[in-house]
Amino acid sequence: MLSDDERRRLEELEAGLREEDPQFSHAFTTPVPSLGSRRRRVAVWLGVVAGIAVVTGLILGNVPTVVVAICAVGVAAALWLPPR
Repeated sequence: MLSDDERRRLEELEAGLREEDPQFSHAFTTPVPSLGSRRRRVAVWLGVVAGIAVVTGLILGNVPTVVVAICAVGVAAALWLPPR
Protein backbone atom coordinates (compact mmCIF):
# COMPACT_ATOMS: atom_id res chain seq x y z
CA MET A 1 0.00 0.00 0.00
CA LEU A 2 1.29 3.45 -0.88
CA SER A 3 1.42 6.24 1.65
CA ASP A 4 -0.39 9.50 0.91
CA ASP A 5 2.92 11.17 0.07
CA GLU A 6 3.91 8.37 -2.32
CA ARG A 7 0.48 8.42 -3.96
CA ARG A 8 0.67 12.21 -4.42
CA ARG A 9 4.17 11.92 -5.91
CA LEU A 10 2.99 9.19 -8.29
CA GLU A 11 0.08 11.37 -9.42
CA GLU A 12 2.52 14.23 -10.06
CA LEU A 13 4.71 11.94 -12.17
CA GLU A 14 1.69 10.73 -14.14
CA ALA A 15 0.53 14.29 -14.78
CA GLY A 16 4.03 15.29 -15.90
CA LEU A 17 4.17 12.34 -18.28
CA ARG A 18 0.77 13.21 -19.76
CA GLU A 19 1.96 16.77 -20.39
CA GLU A 20 5.40 15.81 -21.70
CA ASP A 21 4.40 12.98 -24.04
CA PRO A 22 0.63 12.56 -24.41
CA GLN A 23 0.96 9.97 -27.18
CA PHE A 24 3.10 7.70 -24.99
CA SER A 25 0.73 8.19 -22.07
CA HIS A 26 -2.27 7.40 -24.28
CA ALA A 27 -0.72 4.05 -25.22
CA PHE A 28 -1.19 2.93 -21.61
CA THR A 29 -4.77 4.13 -21.29
CA THR A 30 -6.20 2.51 -24.43
CA PRO A 31 -7.92 -0.79 -23.69
CA VAL A 32 -6.22 -4.00 -24.73
CA PRO A 33 -8.40 -6.47 -26.65
CA SER A 34 -9.85 -9.20 -24.50
CA LEU A 35 -7.66 -12.26 -24.21
CA GLY A 36 -10.78 -14.35 -24.64
CA SER A 37 -11.65 -12.97 -28.06
CA ARG A 38 -12.27 -15.49 -30.83
CA ARG A 39 -9.41 -14.11 -32.90
CA ARG A 40 -6.94 -14.65 -30.07
CA ARG A 41 -8.20 -18.16 -29.33
CA VAL A 42 -7.70 -19.08 -32.99
CA ALA A 43 -4.20 -17.58 -32.87
CA VAL A 44 -3.30 -19.60 -29.77
CA TRP A 45 -4.54 -22.87 -31.24
CA LEU A 46 -2.84 -22.21 -34.57
CA GLY A 47 0.39 -21.36 -32.74
CA VAL A 48 0.26 -24.52 -30.63
CA VAL A 49 -0.45 -26.77 -33.61
CA ALA A 50 2.22 -25.04 -35.70
CA GLY A 51 4.72 -25.34 -32.85
CA ILE A 52 4.05 -29.06 -32.58
CA ALA A 53 4.43 -29.36 -36.36
CA VAL A 54 7.77 -27.52 -36.24
CA VAL A 55 9.12 -29.87 -33.57
CA THR A 56 7.80 -32.94 -35.38
CA GLY A 57 9.25 -31.77 -38.69
CA LEU A 58 12.63 -31.14 -37.08
CA ILE A 59 12.66 -34.57 -35.44
CA LEU A 60 11.70 -36.30 -38.69
CA GLY A 61 14.00 -34.13 -40.79
CA ASN A 62 11.13 -33.02 -43.03
CA VAL A 63 12.12 -29.55 -44.24
CA PRO A 64 8.86 -28.68 -46.10
CA THR A 65 6.85 -29.40 -42.95
CA VAL A 66 9.10 -27.13 -40.91
CA VAL A 67 8.84 -24.31 -43.46
CA VAL A 68 5.03 -24.50 -43.64
CA ALA A 69 4.76 -24.72 -39.86
CA ILE A 70 7.00 -21.68 -39.36
CA CYS A 71 4.78 -19.77 -41.80
CA ALA A 72 1.77 -20.84 -39.73
CA VAL A 73 3.50 -19.51 -36.60
CA GLY A 74 3.85 -16.17 -38.40
CA VAL A 75 0.14 -16.17 -39.27
CA ALA A 76 -0.70 -16.97 -35.65
CA ALA A 77 1.46 -14.06 -34.50
CA ALA A 78 -0.30 -11.73 -36.96
CA LEU A 79 -3.69 -12.88 -35.67
CA TRP A 80 -2.58 -12.30 -32.08
CA LEU A 81 -1.75 -8.64 -32.71
CA PRO A 82 -4.64 -6.18 -32.48
CA PRO A 83 -6.02 -4.99 -35.84
CA ARG A 84 -4.89 -1.55 -36.99
